[in-house]
Amino acid sequence: KEIISCEMIYVSIVDGRPRIAMSADVPVPYQKYCCRVSRNVPCEATDLVIFPEIYTSYLDCFAPRAQKGIWWLSVDNNKGQYFASAHNKGVATRHFYQSIYALEYLKKHLDDEQLRHCYQLFEYISKGRTILPEGLYSFKEAAKQAASQYICYDRTIDVVYNPVKGKHFTDEIIEQAKRTKSKVVFHPIAGQREERLSADQVTSLLKQSKVYIDFGPHPGMDRIPREAALAGCIVITNKNGAANYDKDVPIPPQYKFEKFDSYCIVECIEKCVNDYESKREEFNDYRKWIANQYEEMTDYVKSIILELSKN
Repeated sequence: KEIISCEMIYVSIVDGRPRIAMSADVPVPYQKYCCRVSRNVPCEATDLVIFPEIYTSYLDCFAPRAQKGIWWLSVDNNKGQYFASAHNKGVATRHFYQSIYALEYLKKHLDDEQLRHCYQLFEYISKGRTILPEGLYSFKEAAKQAASQYICYDRTIDVVYNPVKGKHFTDEIIEQAKRTKSKVVFHPIAGQREERLSADQVTSLLKQSKVYIDFGPHPGMDRIPREAALAGCIVITNKNGAANYDKDVPIPPQYKFEKFDSYCIVECIEKCVNDYESKREEFNDYRKWIANQYEEMTDYVKSIILELSKN
């Protein structure tokens, strides 16, 4: 017996208000999830509409009769708009957090009663974005059948980085490498003309790289560091946002920099590039943790559905 029906709602913003996008289709990358699409505004008191954290300004003007929830996929991208608006306080009865960073943020703003309606809801990296064998996701299963998966790719690229994230810091790291006459070569995760790459192209690039650096903001448990690790990269970050929490980015502490020091960072990068095989092994626990997120999300969703069915 189906006790909860879940549907996707696509909206357009018209004159500052959300409206059902009647002709919207499920984007191709998401069609594999076979989600049902609703063309109706939820209007029952038992309905729960879950908003992404970037759309909390529409909580009070969309589906006014329904219960509201927020999935905090990030903290920073909300830009403080939810708690800055007294009108919105208390409108969202349920909060779903994707990172410990988000949970700690909620703890600062919600009272004990409101915190009772917070639910852990991490997401996972799609199987197609990893280097694990086709049809396998569990790290243990993959390890049994392909113990050498991480070294079967030709690592011709020293360092990759996201060109639109933390650009000032990345530029300084590259300049520092030039000043010290380092032979390390940096490659942006972008095309030859800086155009955006497809998901498959990003995966292919990561599989050819030794190190991924990320000194930009970490508004939530970001995807690219996890994708990079699963692709066999050594991950080096700062301690901004979610990266400050070991439960969100559980990499060895020597690869997290609290203070930006381009000299020390370049030195760390050089060690990783020159001793890639050894340093890569230090990230095995991180990779196992990421690979387990598929099963964990399933458990989170089951737990949330059970809890919601009681209320």
